[in-house]
Amino acid sequence: LSGILNGDYSETYKNSCLELLAQMEHITTYDEYIEQVIEESGRVSRFSVFATDSSDFSTQNAANVVSEYEGLEGVKLLPGNDKPVVQFMDYQLMIYLSVVMTIVIAFMVIREHDAGITQLIYSSARGRLPLGFKRCGFISLAAFVCTALNMLTVWLLSLYLYGGGIGRGRSIQSIGMFADVTEQVSIAGFLLQYYLLAALSVAVIGVFVWMVMSLIPNTILSLLIAISFYIFEYQCTRSITLQSNWRFLKYANIVEYLNIEEYFFKYYDFNCFGRAVPLSLFVIAGMIILFFAFAIVGISTFVVRPTGTRRWKRVKLPGAFYRLQEHYSLPAAELRKMLICNKGILVILVLIVAVSGIMKERNFVYTDVEQYVNAFYDRYEGPLKDEVYQYIESE
Repeated sequence: LSGILNGDYSETYKNSCLELLAQMEHITTYDEYIEQVIEESGRVSRFSVFATDSSDFSTQNAANVVSEYEGLEGVKLLPGNDKPVVQFMDYQLMIYLSVVMTIVIAFMVIREHDAGITQLIYSSARGRLPLGFKRCGFISLAAFVCTALNMLTVWLLSLYLYGGGIGRGRSIQSIGMFADVTEQVSIAGFLLQYYLLAALSVAVIGVFVWMVMSLIPNTILSLLIAISFYIFEYQCTRSITLQSNWRFLKYANIVEYLNIEEYFFKYYDFNCFGRAVPLSLFVIAGMIILFFAFAIVGISTFVVRPTGTRRWKRVKLPGAFYRLQEHYSLPAAELRKMLICNKGILVILVLIVAVSGIMKERNFVYTDVEQYVNAFYDRYEGPLKDEVYQYIESE
């Protein structure tokens, strides 16, 4: 391989050789890595500062890490084509696309608000409960189907682009990015678990949107409330640290559930009121609890909603305002209908706030070569700081 790397070969071929070397290094040193983790965790648990209190989080955390990683001793790692799996897991757009598709389906389910058949649907009290269950189940099923279609499409494209030879029966730890997965499972089994959890996270958001729209018949207002709640959850995800006393809000969070891969690529204990709880278990329990909570509220609202239409009191404007409308041009009248009558101005304001928050996040996706170049610059020229960004913007 050294002759190939120093010879006159294409960069693609050389990169493949480098990936093979990295894979073999991971496989041959994995047992040493596991022993090192167990030894370090055991040393921490023996420190007098941690051993004084048996209920101390650090003591429990160290003991849990030792117990989990001991189960990985002697696991058999095999080489294979890791590229399709790695690229598939790095492509998160498929989950967000599934969310959009599920929300659109939730909108279609409640179209009776605008279809003029509200009285027919809600006139039979006996038939509302089964219909509420069916609607909730349909949205949940749609989340699983949409997620399956998107993931299957990305998976087939990944196989087409990067080839086969994956070895689906290999241990998931055979791939370097899954070295800290403490469950002994095959690649196929791990991908199936990943799909089920991702689909459940999408279903939670879909049922939440349906619940909000069941509580509030006004479509625009319910959409604004759902978006506002999403922005609040997003801010909790980005701003609350692991050391914060409000870290509970960071993980009981429907936005955080979309990044499900962050909780299953490594083992991490969550400090839950002084107890060391596996973070993956906490997140899964949170998803299930919120799913049933949203479903119960949505179905209950669907059952007890009155059949009569609620009339909203309109604010009377001065007569001069109405006289002014007589002189509107056609574009001005259409803008008024979109921005004021249909509350489009509120939607625009919410989207501006959401986009401005997203633009503040400087997340970059690097290829293998770009990561190496970035590490080279960090080593010899220093990391990119705010001063550097300001200089670039001024230039």
